[in-house]
Amino acid sequence: MREMNQDPVGAAVLGHAKEIGALQADMTAVKARLESIEDKLQQLVDAANMGKGMWWASVKVGGLILTVAGGLAWAWQHMPHPWRPSN
Repeated sequence: MREMNQDPVGAAVLGHAKEIGALQADMTAVKARLESIEDKLQQLVDAANMGKGMWWASVKVGGLILTVAGGLAWAWQHMPHPWRPSN
């Protein structure tokens, strides 16, 4: 029997096996990196959603403040003032 390194078919299979092993190692590294990227993306999405909630809360508080200020301004305008001549 011939040795494995003298057999051209065996050497080709062994070469392909090494390439496949290297590709599998690369794929494992790529999968790990992709999972890391997906985790970071999820953190960014969560932060954006939290920011959107804060924006809506700010809009609601601002609307409430504007309503109260508008009501006070209306009341102030319609109150009789002794220094202002009445029409």
